[in-house]
Amino acid sequence: MKVLLSDGTNIYYEIHGNKKNRTLIFLHGNMEDSSFFLNQINYFKDKYQVLVLDSRGHGKSGWGDLRAYSIKQMAKDLGELLNILKLKDYYIVGFSDGANIGMEFGSKQPERLKGLVLIGGNLRPTGMKLGVVLEIVKDYFLTIGLAEGFLTRKKLGLMLFEPKINFKEIELIKVPTLVMAGEFDLIKKSETLKIASLIKDSQVIFIEKGNHYFIYNKPNYSNKMLEDWINSV
Repeated sequence: MKVLLSDGTNIYYEIHGNKKNRTLIFLHGNMEDSSFFLNQINYFKDKYQVLVLDSRGHGKSGWGDLRAYSIKQMAKDLGELLNILKLKDYYIVGFSDGANIGMEFGSKQPERLKGLVLIGGNLRPTGMKLGVVLEIVKDYFLTIGLAEGFLTRKKLGLMLFEPKINFKEIELIKVPTLVMAGEFDLIKKSETLKIASLIKDSQVIFIEKGNHYFIYNKPNYSNKMLEDWINSV
């Protein structure tokens, strides 16, 4: 389904499961869409109400005003969507840029947010390992001259120039938070630990032998861990 936001941007979303249950919201990463969480939808839909959405400029969602294309704007989009859907208590699971959106959103202290899971997020572009940044820079310049190059660079720019998350704002997150990353993540270990240190009620876990995409590559293991944590808070 699609909903029209106040700025005229169409945002695509899907709801699965029983609306009487608690709601899990999954936020995908850069260059992905809501289908990234198919394994999570199938696992959780019989136990929770599951909401997935395509961030603006991704999947079936519109781009909106390109001048407003940012992690902060995507967090605002999420807030507006949740108000439209009138969801009550919910938990957010954000992966990669989805984790960054989750941090921006959670820092605004929404009353109905009950828990936050941040997987492979970063506070600054410098939170990524240097080799990863150099690969993104290469891809950024390779798009010059391509028909869709401008829009691709807008997405890549979210990784090169964002996020720019205010540390003081992150300290405002007051809900139980699980901070996760793979042992071999593209995010520096120090960055993951920094995020956890800024959020008072947080727990940090590094997945042994896991990479940035462990939630996708190890869905059964990841889903059980997520379920156990959500049921504990």
